Amino acid sequence: MCQKLCSYLILIVCLLNLEPLYAQTYDVNSPYSRIGIGDIMPTQFAVNRSLGGITAGYRSPVNINYNNPASYSAIKLTTFEIAVAANGLWLNDGDTTQRFGSGSISYLAFAFPMAKFWGASVGLIPYSSNSYDVRQTVAGPNGLGSDIEYRFVGEGQLYQFYIGNGFSYKGFSAGFNIAYLFGTLRKETLTFFPDLQTAFPSRIVESRLAKDFIWNAGLQYTQRLNKELFLTFGLSANTSIDTKFERDLRWERLTSISSRIDTLKQEAVEAGVIKLPAKWNLGVTLTKTASYKMGLDVGYEQWSQYEAFGESSENLVDALRIGFGISFRPQGRSFGNMWKSADYNLGFYYSTNHYELNGNRLPQFALTGGIGIPIKKINSRINLALEIGQRGSLNDGLFRETFMNATFGFTLNDRWFVKRRFE
Repeated sequence: MCQKLCSYLILIVCLLNLEPLYAQTYDVNSPYSRIGIGDIMPTQFAVNRSLGGITAGYRSPVNINYNNPASYSAIKLTTFEIAVAANGLWLNDGDTTQRFGSGSISYLAFAFPMAKFWGASVGLIPYSSNSYDVRQTVAGPNGLGSDIEYRFVGEGQLYQFYIGNGFSYKGFSAGFNIAYLFGTLRKETLTFFPDLQTAFPSRIVESRLAKDFIWNAGLQYTQRLNKELFLTFGLSANTSIDTKFERDLRWERLTSISSRIDTLKQEAVEAGVIKLPAKWNLGVTLTKTASYKMGLDVGYEQWSQYEAFGESSENLVDALRIGFGISFRPQGRSFGNMWKSADYNLGFYYSTNHYELNGNRLPQFALTGGIGIPIKKINSRINLALEIGQRGSLNDGLFRETFMNATFGFTLNDRWFVKRRFE
């Protein structure tokens, strides 16, 4: 077992070394990530992403489903999952289109069967991300004789390290995740007076550091319809969570975009709370053993509850999401033909989204697809997922984002902690 564990660790190191390679291409510039705590990152793993993001009723003995921890009780083999993601974004303001992109490690997780009725998981996944660089020019007040140029820049990411357990009794399953939320989000607002040579530009810098626990829980019920056909109903949810953050805020006077003359004002580091929204996701999945799987999810997120250091945001509203996915395997136990034993996945989702600007909702929708390719001689799969969709609107000077996200995942299954019968 130690030799196998060393092999896994070597693989992790190799994949982690890919992150700087991806990050050196170019960064995503998503203006909407300026709102709230940024864009909420997908927490589904590659298989679920290719199935329209369905998770509520999804159960698998060989894949990890973080979003509904009740599914951990279905894990039959020690499972290791890791993935890298490559993201492309085309940003359109109605006149021009700009292309951006990025890449990073997407998730890293283990799951273990602790007993016949009990499964556990531990892992690291992203939570949200700030990534934008937006410029705006407005007319100055009467008497100033100059326009005012603003530049809004954001960067940073929040992560969650989670530990979860799932338990089953007959057809019922229940589970929970406890995660530690950490990371820093940094926002800058720069002000320039291009026509006034005697006016210095200024910069306001705000950093928010997360350092608290969050959670989610789930329920599932599986009804056997016949020998190979199963119907699973699922529900996952969390209440609104008051999460501890620290905020650092300062005002600076600049000589140029990168040179600071002095700090005009700096507030002491402030401890505060950001209220994250209540969420629930309800779904059903129909599974035929080693043949096909199809599911439907409906989710709701109450982003109108969001508050940061006592202030709410008028640009965040409640969001509804609907997803559907279907997976097909031509021949479940075909050991001689890799493509016949591969999983072919297809799905879609539609979300009203939690952003609202100038009275405009910014819906998001996408088609998803993927393939799970078995690896000969070892009980593992390469999982590829592709998502192509749009978000936003061109009304009232807003932006429309067309995105293409690819996830390259690796799943390894093995038997650990099995007592040998013979020496």
